[in-house]
Amino acid sequence: MDSGSVNNGTRYGLLLLCAVLFPLALLAGFNFIIDPYQLLGAPAIDGVNAKKTALFSKLGLTKPYAFYASDHTSLILGSSRAGAAIDPAHPSLAADNFYNYATPGARPRQDIEKLRSAIATRAIHKVIYSVDFFTFNSFNSLPEDYAAEFSKRLSKHSSLWDSPVFLQQALRDYGTALWSYTELRDSIRTVRQQQEFNSSALTYATVFDNGLWVMHYTGQRKQSDVFTQMEQSYLQTNWFTAEDRYFSFSRRNANDSSPLEDFSALLRLAHDNNIELTVVILPVHARLLEILDYAGLWPYFEYWKRQLVAINEQTASAVDRSPFPIWDFNGYYPVATEPVSAEMNAEPLQWMYDSAHTTVNTGNRILDIIAGKAPADFGGALSSENIDDWLLSQRRLRDAFRREHPLLAKELKKRINVSRKKSPWTLSPLPASELK
Repeated sequence: MDSGSVNNGTRYGLLLLCAVLFPLALLAGFNFIIDPYQLLGAPAIDGVNAKKTALFSKLGLTKPYAFYASDHTSLILGSSRAGAAIDPAHPSLAADNFYNYATPGARPRQDIEKLRSAIATRAIHKVIYSVDFFTFNSFNSLPEDYAAEFSKRLSKHSSLWDSPVFLQQALRDYGTALWSYTELRDSIRTVRQQQEFNSSALTYATVFDNGLWVMHYTGQRKQSDVFTQMEQSYLQTNWFTAEDRYFSFSRRNANDSSPLEDFSALLRLAHDNNIELTVVILPVHARLLEILDYAGLWPYFEYWKRQLVAINEQTASAVDRSPFPIWDFNGYYPVATEPVSAEMNAEPLQWMYDSAHTTVNTGNRILDIIAGKAPADFGGALSSENIDDWLLSQRRLRDAFRREHPLLAKELKKRINVSRKKSPWTLSPLPASELK
């Protein structure tokens, strides 16, 4: 073969390689600049990528990497309720270098994995753990692929190379972020939607460096519709999954732990590592509490609070420590009974985004109360000594709310009955002592 043929073959090979690599480079560059999941660290550019509609559902992907890249030494754990309400920049938290590690739908299993992985990388000083009733249903779990991948992202130790599992998952995540069709689709959608965001036609999320996120809701909506949609989602997927339609605190199978057992393990982990932990039950709107009761879950709600208190005190006693404080702000208080408008484009509520999520205004007020910097005009600390009286006071507030809002109570009860007929659910038996 002459040298001319060799040179032609080499040039052809190089041209072919360029033909393959150039589109891949363009794809990676475009996805990097738009960064629809806020994973790659691209700067926000107004009108190009500053507002992201796909971000909220990907926080389980992005937050582990954001935490590892930071120097935060205190954590906020929990679900989306804590993610939008508890601000690490609050004066009572700022000095302790908090990171809001809340992720949508987080179960106790995910939260204990977050804490374990954080402890493996640095000393953790304080934790605010926001617990949610729906996440303690042992039949309500995250999709297997999400849970498995999330666990791998949390397996990082003091050195990247300590965990090949983490490294493999990180390479997969960042590779997907640069070259996948899904990322390209969401990048294109992000660019196209910037104008709609600016005209308040779409909802988008902003996530800050400290992990707090803010939802910017479209102005073209009725508050009553948004609240109703959230309440229906709790009936269809949060309290009762679409598959099982079953609620239970017990183990789903013999080889697994229950969410209450995971809660106990998290408390023990905090004790063993000398972490100052505070458990917080954040408010939901009274409408959602009404639906919870009409769905037959109120005895389970009370049992859950009793168990949180009992487990907290038993775990502390086992290691000869004082119990962690448990604050309950969930009840028929003024922050949870704000009137919900049926008018289009009504002024945003002060305390609630929707039936299940409070604003950062509510979170700030709660942090002030916990820190003793504001009157404890709602909520309170729970213990075995006051739990009975506390639950009785909540029932009385519930009954008073119904007397004041009979039409709303009737409407919500009717909606529950319709849902039950269409897709009935089953509740596991509670101990006889709880059936009062």
